Amino acid sequence: MTRPARAALAALTVAAGILALQAATPDAAQAHRDGCHRWHTCPSDTGSYVCGDLGYPCGGGGNRDETVTQPRCGASCQAARRRTRARYRARARARARARARARARARARARRRAAARRRAVAKYRRAVEAADARIVDVLEGDVVKVSTPGAPRAVFTVSLLGIDTPEAVTECGGDDAVHAMLGLSFPAPSDTDGDGLYDARGGTGARVRLTTDRGNPLFDGDGHLLAYVDLVGDAPPIAASLGAYDFGKTMIEGGLSPLATTDGSDFERADAYSRAEQAAMDARRGLWTKCGGDFERPL
Repeated sequence: MTRPARAALAALTVAAGILALQAATPDAAQAHRDGCHRWHTCPSDTGSYVCGDLGYPCGGGGNRDETVTQPRCGASCQAARRRTRARYRARARARARARARARARARARARRRAAARRRAVAKYRRAVEAADARIVDVLEGDVVKVSTPGAPRAVFTVSLLGIDTPEAVTECGGDDAVHAMLGLSFPAPSDTDGDGLYDARGGTGARVRLTTDRGNPLFDGDGHLLAYVDLVGDAPPIAASLGAYDFGKTMIEGGLSPLATTDGSDFERADAYSRAEQAAMDARRGLWTKCGGDFERPL
């Protein structure tokens, strides 16, 4: 074999060895895929992603239990970490201040809404109390219908504050209470069933003044206006001798209603009503005798 032929054969042998060595050793990207991809999805497969940073090596089958030494964090690294922590703390403080401002704004809005409601209720009370009211019907011994021109409603169903008469038809003394309220409200009430008790209105009702109580809501659970009812004019003949009377107190004085205490709330005329109740009890007037003081006894 000539010298040129031997040189060419040697070159071919070296090239074949290099190719075989490259085929036997995987490149970095391939090692990355073979190891790390067993456990996660990487952002790139270029080989620049260092699997060791995750705590396990790229090669060798990607054993997660192998320990990989992490690089030490130097002064510049520590400074960067401090800056990052400071930014996080500043953001947290800013978020806390923003939440505190939001809560303060919510409280201020709630106070403004409450003040607006109080002003609206006060305006409503003034309009009701200024109305030229007149009784137009009696529904129960303690419930009347009142026309109120110029008020927020043309007609209110009013529950008299401070009294609680028996229910008509179903409880002892209920019809007696209706009879008394009709007599206090109309000049010519009638007895339609012949039992000796008024049960229907007659004539024009008395002029009255409605007074709400600041310690109680405007309306009860049935939607009735809660108010005191005082006579202003057009008193019925049967009640003319009473002068300007408080309907609720007059009912208690006649022994036709006890003092209402079921709601547990106080009211402005409680003392006067309590004295009237005690006087009726002592004299055994009205239902204190007829019903033995049991104003809820069924018929």
